This record gives sequence, structure tokens and C-alpha cells, in this order.
Amino acid sequence: MNHIYKVIWSRVKNSYVVVSEIAGTARKSGGVRVSKNALAAALTAFLLTSSVAGAVDNVIVENTEAPNAVTDTTDSTVVGIDNEVSKEKDDVIVGKKNTIKDSEDVRVVGKGNTVTNSDRQNVFGDNNSITNRDAGTVSGYHGITRNGTSDLVIGMGNKIKGNDTYMTGHESLTVIGNNNETVNPTSGIVIGDNQTFGTIKESVIIGSMTPEEKASGKREQGGGSVVVGYNAQSGRGLNVAVGHSALALGHEGTVTGHNSVIEANQGSFPNIWSSIYGVNNKITSNGNTSNGIAGSIIGAWNKLDNADNSMIFGSGNILSHATVDMSSGLEGTFGQGAMTELLFRSGYQEGYSDQAAKAMGDFANTSGSVLIAGNGNRSDYTRRSQIIGTGNVLNGTANGTSANNTMAGFQNTGTNVIIMKCPAEQIMSFLVPWQQRKTS
Repeated sequence: MNHIYKVIWSRVKNSYVVVSEIAGTARKSGGVRVSKNALAAALTAFLLTSSVAGAVDNVIVENTEAPNAVTDTTDSTVVGIDNEVSKEKDDVIVGKKNTIKDSEDVRVVGKGNTVTNSDRQNVFGDNNSITNRDAGTVSGYHGITRNGTSDLVIGMGNKIKGNDTYMTGHESLTVIGNNNETVNPTSGIVIGDNQTFGTIKESVIIGSMTPEEKASGKREQGGGSVVVGYNAQSGRGLNVAVGHSALALGHEGTVTGHNSVIEANQGSFPNIWSSIYGVNNKITSNGNTSNGIAGSIIGAWNKLDNADNSMIFGSGNILSHATVDMSSGLEGTFGQGAMTELLFRSGYQEGYSDQAAKAMGDFANTSGSVLIAGNGNRSDYTRRSQIIGTGNVLNGTANGTSANNTMAGFQNTGTNVIIMKCPAEQIMSFLVPWQQRKTS
């Protein structure tokens, strides 16, 4: 049963009042304009003081010229004009031209919002769309188990559709901002504008993209991540990206600083376990000869390219091709050996173990493992070596890498050398040409 009320002008009280739909209508005299605040106050007073709200199925307050359409609905309150509410229960709708269907326990305040097949939604703002948050899934979850949690959307133009296959019933999604868009999310917190995200299980995203970046289709946020900053992004997932334009596009990486990037590649786990702390740095790999495993940069304007288990401290350094076969030291491919153990410990949040640390250490003993500390150093096709100082160059070739070397000082140069120790002036006595070493 619906109890319908309308808002009329009271000459006696000189204000808008809420009355039964069968009451007469009086017009304002003298062309007096009454503010929206006065009308809102009348509606609020009615909702707060009405004694029938708990005793009837629905309470409807409307303008007779633009009535609300309320059908197959119980225990709900609808206040405003042109709202459409059907197959609902225990809803509170305040505003204009909102459409609420096949949902329960929904709170909407605003204009032009749509909530369909989505229980326990709280929507404040205009032109937001929430659909199929309670659609059936493979896991059997069908909304009714999601008691005690609800989604929250505040802003304009946000679009939320569907849910993840493996939701368990405790998840909730919070979106505060404008023009954010997601398909099949689980739980997460998004604060900002123009964000695109999919199954962002347990992600926290604070920041905004430009409309152009959103339209590019290349700025979707990954799951299990923490992102803070304008134009910052997590790519594959389980990343941390903090800073303006900080991009952690690989897997399980950390980027802290302005305009630094860990790039993605076509491999399964691009640049996994890598980290950058500083500005304008880059870690990249091609996914064929290297996956960029466990690379680290601290500083500014540095680059790691196809380098595994390698580190740079300083500025203006470039290290490339410090790698071996990607499975070397990790006992084979996915599903076998230490690599799988490391992936599962990370993915299932078990974290550190001595056994996992040993596996990474064994990999370091056979992989690139080059350390650069200083400024303006260059190294290409080098393995298991250290360069300390400024302006040093240690190179090999694709067919003859420099390996097991230590170079310290200023503007030293070594090419195709192995087992070299060269503190400053002693460099010449330790240079051993690769071909000579190979044939001796």
C-alpha cells in the first residue's frame, strides 16, 4: 500500500507544506518566489516528524505535475519528481529522475541515477549507474550473502557494472569522484576522476586521469594495488605506484617518485619484484631474453634494460643486457621449482621465508646481478659485476659478456673482460681480453 503526499503552498503558514494527495491546492499570492531551500526544509521536516512512515508499506512525496512511479515496492520512501521505482524493498530515494529496479536496501540522493539488480547501494550525486552488482556468479554468490556490507558511490557520471566471479560476500566497493568506470569489480576504494578499473580486488586508488588518458584505453588500474597520484597507474596488479605519473605496469612492483616507470612486456610476469625510488627512472625488459626480475633503482634519470637481479644507486646510469636464461637458477618453468614457490608466496600474501630468500639468492648467483653505485656509468652485456664511481664503462657483447668484475673510480673503461678488479690506476694490469681468456 502506498501513502502518497504532495507539496503545496500554505497561505496561512506562508511556506510549502507536505499534505495528503487528496488535499486542495493553494497558489502563492502576489507572485512570491519560494526558494528550493524552503521546499527542502518542508520535505525534511515531514520525513523527520511523520508518524506513518513505520506503519505503511511506502511513503511517497511528489509533485502532482511530475509524479513518481512506484510499483511492486514495499517499505520504501520516495521523495521528489519523476523517479521510477519498481520491485524494491526498504529503499530511500530522494531527488529527480532516478531509476531503481530489482534492488533492495538502496539509498539514492540526487538526479538521474540508475540502480539495477544491485542490493545495498548508497548513491549520492547525479547520473551514476550501478548495474548487476548482485548478478549470479560461478561461485554461487548471489547477493543475499552480502549482509553487513554495502557499496558507496559519491559523485557524478560513475559507471559500475557486475561483480567478480569469486566474490565471497564480504566485499564492498567505495567510489568517490566523477566519471570513473569499472566492470566486474570486487572490493576496493577509488577516490578521483576518470579512473578505469576491472576486477580490482582490494585495491586503493587515489588520484585522477585526464579524459584523454581514460579514452586511450591504456590506463586501466590493476588489482591488489595501491595507487596514489595524478596519472599514476598500476598495470598487471599487486603493485604500488606513488607519485605524479608514477607507472608500475609490471607485476608486483613498486614505483615511488614522479614520472618513473616500470614497463610491461608480453611475458607472463613482466619486471616482477622490481622497484624504483626516485624521479624519471625506467625499468624495462623485452620478455624474451629477460623478464627484468628483481631490478632496483634508487636515484634519478637511471635505466635498467633487460637486467635481472641488478641495482642502480645514483643518477644518469644505464645498465642493459645483464641477464641469462630466464629459468636459470629457478629450476624450470611455471608449475615447477623455486619460481613457482616464489610466485605463490607472493600471490597468496604469505610473504617472506628463508627458503624463498635462498631461492632468490641462488638465482642471483647465476643471473645478471650487476651493481652500479655512482653517476653517469654505463654497462652493457655484463654479469655479476660491480661498478662504483663516476663515468665508468664496462661492456661486453652478445657473444662474449664481461663477467665477475669490480670497477671503482673515475672514467675507467673495460670491454670483454672477466674477473677484473680495478681500483683506479690499477685498471690496466687487470684487463684480460675475452678472447685471450677464452683461449688460455
